[in-house]
Amino acid sequence: MLNSAVDNASHTNVFDPLITDVDIGDTVTFVPTDEGHNSASKRGILPEGAESWNGRMNILFSIVLNVPGIYDYVFTALRNGHGRPDRRGR
Repeated sequence: MLNSAVDNASHTNVFDPLITDVDIGDTVTFVPTDEGHNSASKRGILPEGAESWNGRMNILFSIVLNVPGIYDYVFTALRNGHGRPDRRGR
């Protein structure tokens, strides 16, 4: 989780990589590289039966993905309207 993209500084508040393919049972770890970031699942954009999450700000967070499908996630501050809501990952 970065303040700006490594390859384009005009893209702010980003996850890197933006899209990741994982296998069922894999652990995904969100690393708050820059201060002021976390990861939270986006309400309504999770596979049916998947566990939602809301990582703490500035704290490394891991989750095991046990349900196949697309997981959409955001920075909590952006989800609450403190920034651009289009900064999310999958």
